[in-house]
Amino acid sequence: MDNSSSMQTPPPGWRMDPRFIECKTKRAPLMMPPSLHERAKAAAAKAGMSFNSWCLQAIEATLKAQEDAAAQETSPAADGAGSEDGAVAGQPAVPSE
Repeated sequence: MDNSSSMQTPPPGWRMDPRFIECKTKRAPLMMPPSLHERAKAAAAKAGMSFNSWCLQAIEATLKAQEDAAAQETSPAADGAGSEDGAVAGQPAVPSE
């Protein structure tokens, strides 16, 4: 099961339990140039979303990308590169012939 904080659509026939839905209760005044505000409002309208929902989605996507990048930096090398002696993390070293 995905433990991410983003909302997901339940399967058909299911409904979200209101006890576990995080409410939007925090306010964050956001100052931006008028031109950026107009571009963001236009993007939200094009996506069929409110400006607030569009901003929330953009912030969540940015934070998730940062978290994913940080997780990749801390995880062992995905290319299978091992240590100087040729051992791969979590596997015993095998002597070469």
